[in-house]
Amino acid sequence: MKILLIHPNFHCGGAELAIGTMTPLGLLYLGGILIDNGHVVKLLDAAKLNMGTGHLRENIEIFKPDVVCVGSSASIVTSKKSLEVIKIVKEIDTKIKTIYGGSYPTFQFDKIMKNYSQVDFIIQGEGELTIEELVNALENQKPLDRINGLIWRKNGGSYLVNDLRKPIEDLDSVRPAWELIDWELYRNGTTKEITAVVQFSRGCPSSCDFCGQWGFWRKYKVRDSIKFVNELEYLNKKYNVTYFFFADENPGVSPTRWLNVLNEIIRRNLDIHIILNLKVTDVIRDANYLSLYKKAGIVHVDLGVEGVEQEYLDQINKRTTVTENRKAIKLLRKNGIATSANLFFGDRNETKERLKRKFRIIRDWDPDFVITYIPIPIPWTRLHKDTKKEWIRTFDCEKWDYVTPIIIPENYDSNEMINDIIKESFKFVFHPMKILSIVLGKDRYKRKFTLAYIYDGLLHFIFYKYASSRYLVKLLHDKFHGKNKQPLFPLFGRELVE
Repeated sequence: MKILLIHPNFHCGGAELAIGTMTPLGLLYLGGILIDNGHVVKLLDAAKLNMGTGHLRENIEIFKPDVVCVGSSASIVTSKKSLEVIKIVKEIDTKIKTIYGGSYPTFQFDKIMKNYSQVDFIIQGEGELTIEELVNALENQKPLDRINGLIWRKNGGSYLVNDLRKPIEDLDSVRPAWELIDWELYRNGTTKEITAVVQFSRGCPSSCDFCGQWGFWRKYKVRDSIKFVNELEYLNKKYNVTYFFFADENPGVSPTRWLNVLNEIIRRNLDIHIILNLKVTDVIRDANYLSLYKKAGIVHVDLGVEGVEQEYLDQINKRTTVTENRKAIKLLRKNGIATSANLFFGDRNETKERLKRKFRIIRDWDPDFVITYIPIPIPWTRLHKDTKKEWIRTFDCEKWDYVTPIIIPENYDSNEMINDIIKESFKFVFHPMKILSIVLGKDRYKRKFTLAYIYDGLLHFIFYKYASSRYLVKLLHDKFHGKNKQPLFPLFGRELVE
């Protein structure tokens, strides 16, 4: 069968500055198992190509797929665009079977199946084995009722929910279809290196109240260290990929396998750069091995510190301490690894005084960057259960992007809060001593991408503060960065709260 994998055209947040529009890893994994089953597969990354409706229609009509699968790692915020794509597919040809996958349809299937008749199938959870069985069943006209992990529409009307599929035990038994990628399109926004998103593990043993990932994956699993490094080396040698973003929530949970990965990269002398997320407790655990991090090519670590107040960390079930947060930042900086501290602002209890106090504390901790997030009450999380409906500003999923205020603070105007976040962020980033330490830093690579972050932030701050019209902001942004790029501080140059 001919299967078209579509990544919807939606741009969100500052991650695109650092790593560009990411390779759609989830769809690539589906492509791998379908290709290995003899099907003809094409990837259409509408986000990377900034594809409009007309161009999208044209590509679908030319390829003439039997099946279209739509999905995105940013499942909630892209849900509206994903469903629009599925509608377009059915307008072109009602005989094309449509599949929708990801965390949002996994948990919100009832809403989708009742309101969008164009959706034929939803895959719950991990999709590789389910889509393999589904497409083979469609091709051979076999029954669908025993395909675990499948939600399907019977005779175009009501829908049926099959049993959940057990999580995949051996992650090395499935593979991404890297051959579907046009690699020249995927260069990161700072050093312009060809970039791949890879995955050493799935899931997370933690269960933070705000996070929906541990509920989606259900079980923490980790790959074989040697096989994983084989994949890095393959991408490096065959496609000249030198910049890797680890999609893992928590790759360092298994210390033996994690250190084996680092040692194997060093042993093979791979000239690569790595950006990843780590838990602060894993950084502290590996304090004596952080030199291996650096030698293996880890240049940037995002730390999910989330808060600077112990009461808040306990409230969100983070299971870390403020002392550990500070220590992890200091350890990484001591070893020459750029560090981002991810912090939440804008919960129900946010105030101007509390916000400024958070920035004072984080300045003292001295990470290289502060990445500010707005908490999102994802429907299948405990945060959602604790959030009253009247506290939610908008239910438009396209605005659930971690930068638009969603939960209404009880004693803080949301527009004022966003302006204060912007002001405090720039006081942090453009402190003279911080700029001086970067310029005089010995690590040329770190200096290069750090200054690129700062340059983009300054450019957009100037546009936001002094441009006389939103049109001029857009014009200047497109001139300097291209129409597909997003700013590091994505609130600049658009209305704060709509």
